[in-house]
Formats: sequence, C-alpha cells, structure tokens
Amino acid sequence: MSAEALAKISREIKRDKTIHLEERAQAKPPSKNYHQVLVNSKGVVFRTWKIDPAHGCHGHDPEGSVEEKAVTFADFIDGELNDSVLLVFGQDVLDTFLSKCREIS
Repeated sequence: MSAEALAKISREIKRDKTIHLEERAQAKPPSKNYHQVLVNSKGVVFRTWKIDPAHGCHGHDPEGSVEEKAVTFADFIDGELNDSVLLVFGQDVLDTFLSKCREIS
C-alpha cells in the first residue's frame, strides 16, 4: 500500500469520534508524559502528550508536542503499537484492547 493510502487511512481513523474503548494514563516516573489509547469504529489510536514539568507543555510547541499514531484493527492485532500499549498500560489492558479489536473486525 502506498504512503498516501496509509496516510488517508490514518486520517480517517483519527477523525472517527465513536469510542468503543479508551484508557488514559501518565507515564511511569520520571516521565510526566500523558498517554491515551482508544478503539473507535475504524481502528486504534495511540496518543502521547510530551509534558515539560517546568512549563506544563513542551516548551517548543504550544500544542504540547502531541504524537499520534493510528492503525487499523488488523495492524493492531498483528502487533503494531502493542509494545507502546504494553509499556504504558500493562498486559491486562493490551489483552482487553486486542480482544475488542478482534470482536469489532
């Protein structure tokens, strides 16, 4: 699949406002970053807000240096983003999200 096609799919996933499952958490110390993972009707979205303790948001970006990745259900089930979800939220949350993706897809 072309890079343009992947970018279009990613945009569609991110725009979908139907949320079936969601988790949010602050990263483990010493990081202050904040993370969100959600399953909507089109795929899985993983967001990270980079937080600078001295200023709240990252000093170079008033948006808070948001990193966002969206993948299809199939890509998530095949392992994409699994390491990120496991690291931040743990095995139980990863298993729950994998189960939900299998149920929806």
